[in-house]
Amino acid sequence: MAAKKKTALALFLLLVVFGGGFVSGIVAYQWMQVSAPRRPKRMGFLKRLKIRLDLSEQQFVSVKKVLKSFRPKYRTMRKENRKRLRTLREQMRADIQTLLNDSQKAEFKIMIDAYKKRKADRRKRRRQRRKRRR
Repeated sequence: MAAKKKTALALFLLLVVFGGGFVSGIVAYQWMQVSAPRRPKRMGFLKRLKIRLDLSEQQFVSVKKVLKSFRPKYRTMRKENRKRLRTLREQMRADIQTLLNDSQKAEFKIMIDAYKKRKADRRKRRRQRRKRRR
């Protein structure tokens, strides 16, 4: 009987300790979320124009039309430049690889793969932020 009481007491104390740690963790997490510095929300170009230039409603609508009309041209130019940059970057990497020995080439490949992963992660986070804004 005494052994059962000691076991029950030990289990109770164990639950109290783990429960306290769990609650402390939740409180600390919430506190960190509240006290963490937040980046100000990015404002779109059109909104910045409206605020900083103090545009009237008519000007706002007109500027919005202008921006909308240039959007396809801008996107086309960005795509073309991305292709050029990608080609240039690949050529640069190929030229660098000709200068490296085998172990350096392997390390260089690891570096490039890590860069590509970071870039993909950034792109993924950007898409998620855009979805949340909508």
